[in-house]
Amino acid sequence: MPDRFHGSFGRVIGALLTFLFVFAPLVVAAGGLSPMTPRLAAAQAPPAGPVIVLLQPNTNAAQLAALARIQPNFVYANVFSGFAATLPAAAIEVLLRNPRVLSISEDVPVQAAEQIVPAGIRRIGATSHPGAAIDGVDSRVDADIAVLDSGIDPTQPDLNVIGGYDCILDDNVDSYDDNYGHGTHVAGVAAAIDNGSGVVGVAPGARLWAVKVLDSGGRGTLSEVICGLDWVAGQAGTIDVVNLSLTGGGVDGACADNAFHQAICNVVGAGVPVVVAAGNQGIDAAGTIPATYDEVIAASWFSDFDGAPGGLGSQPTGCSTSSSVDDAFAATTNYGPDIDIAAPGTCVLSTERGGGVGYRSGTSMAAPHVAGAVALIRAANPGASPAAVRASLLGMARSQEAAGVTGGRAGSIEPVLTLGVTGGAATTTPSPAATATGTSTPSPTVTATGTSTPSPTVTATGTTAPSPTATATLRPTTATATSTATPLPPTATRTPAPTPVATQPDATATVGPGAALPIVAGGQASGATVAARAYDGSLSTTWYHRASPAPAESFVSFDLGSVRPIGEIRWVYRISGAADAFAIQVSADGASWTTLANRGNSAASVWQSLTVATSGRYVRFYYTNPGRDTTLGYLAEIAIRGPGASVPATATAPLPTATKTTVPPTATVI
Repeated sequence: MPDRFHGSFGRVIGALLTFLFVFAPLVVAAGGLSPMTPRLAAAQAPPAGPVIVLLQPNTNAAQLAALARIQPNFVYANVFSGFAATLPAAAIEVLLRNPRVLSISEDVPVQAAEQIVPAGIRRIGATSHPGAAIDGVDSRVDADIAVLDSGIDPTQPDLNVIGGYDCILDDNVDSYDDNYGHGTHVAGVAAAIDNGSGVVGVAPGARLWAVKVLDSGGRGTLSEVICGLDWVAGQAGTIDVVNLSLTGGGVDGACADNAFHQAICNVVGAGVPVVVAAGNQGIDAAGTIPATYDEVIAASWFSDFDGAPGGLGSQPTGCSTSSSVDDAFAATTNYGPDIDIAAPGTCVLSTERGGGVGYRSGTSMAAPHVAGAVALIRAANPGASPAAVRASLLGMARSQEAAGVTGGRAGSIEPVLTLGVTGGAATTTPSPAATATGTSTPSPTVTATGTSTPSPTVTATGTTAPSPTATATLRPTTATATSTATPLPPTATRTPAPTPVATQPDATATVGPGAALPIVAGGQASGATVAARAYDGSLSTTWYHRASPAPAESFVSFDLGSVRPIGEIRWVYRISGAADAFAIQVSADGASWTTLANRGNSAASVWQSLTVATSGRYVRFYYTNPGRDTTLGYLAEIAIRGPGASVPATATAPLPTATKTTVPPTATVI
């Protein structure tokens, strides 16, 4: 799991509205490589600034950086050994002479590519797939989908969001919530709940992991995307499929040719299939990454407006698209032998942040159709290898001719995603019930040459207005005409997240055996986030202490209001690896402390407990830092209970373990 750092070095984000994956040449360390390591092509050193340093396997990246007096932005430990940092030219030259350094590449800006049963869900046959069981009754697919995107809105009632990870630097927020919208839409295509309201996804109700690699403007950096892949590699026993609706310029090669390709290869090597967007530049995907990589499943897109072949559908009201021919490939979809499969991607209706639904178009929407299909395959065949999943997926797919899809470019031989019987009686896909004017949200990617062609902004009445002109090398790939429909209510099976207990309790009240003890206030070390983040009833907020240089110690404390008998203390970490050593302490006055137990790191998302027979007003977690980590804690929630405490079913950690224990409904509302 990546260790995030917020040093004095910031990201370099240009004014580009692009998802830029144009790799700088990689550099081989002058000291040479071990005989066991593939040799990389020598090239020019990257310029001073943000870089990604790939190290020999099993190298302690944090230690190497510390010895070089480098403050990393990220340290990678799962997907490969390495780190990201902003460095002057002199530091880069020094690193190149270190035999533990395999390569150094430039870290560059990135950006997104962009209960009605949506047409695409019907078109691929998901409604007749027994594993999907789409019937308006909430029965959820037992699979885990990691969406590497702008986050996911955890309050969207049509999504089963149970956890995630935030890889965004410099936003001063430790949350995987989506404040851009792209990731929430992608997530709904893959796994919106089949609950009789809103929309439904390909793998209804599958567990969604929001891995946030794009910020509120849809921008990020390559190092942040690799951070997300590093997190996935650390959760490989849990995650069934990765969706990466991001594209950029580049070519195929060996895994070791660059850090991004190496990260993709290692995630797939750990047993997790990776589904990616083909890109929307209208070019051969041989010039598009990651679609050109052999290890991924790349999805192109075609238009489908009525859920059936025949070319009789018309684009729905409220969606603006240049791809207006039903059952035809979009003119802007990338093509060629590197593309594995085609899926619907025009005017796709899916979930939007803040509630409601909206339309978007692009390979960003095609990819999650495929990711949902992979989730169905993995749910029926737990542990199936990425190669077996690919074979099953392509074995069910139909040729373009048999599926009734036209307009493919020369070299477009990819089959069409098919899960069951397609077609049948076409039903009208109504526009979202709008209460206000919708807006267009273009999500551009980079093309090698050319000018941008933004889709127009669409209002609820169909009036269009041109989007602002973008930089000359941009082309939008997702366009939104999102209506601000009334947020959908939770289903009957959803239990709201526990109400924060920061209010002052009745001083005369008695607490029964095993009852939760209200926390009325909290305290924390100077420089740490507020203690309330650990008792606010939300798993999307965490308490942590981040500093540079690394803090020697830290603490977070919880006030029960008065001296109370205590029978059990429970806690859960959102991220592991940032709590090497801590003492659990109790105090009656906040001045004199008694240590009840000493603990260390535990698996993320797994509740820990300590049974005690004591009393006190204050409980404190006191951290020391033997590993000199720049971040301590990542404590998601704490619960303090009276004597005789028993663990109710709803106290199960809202993040599944590798054994894929079923998550209770309380975990779905964060």
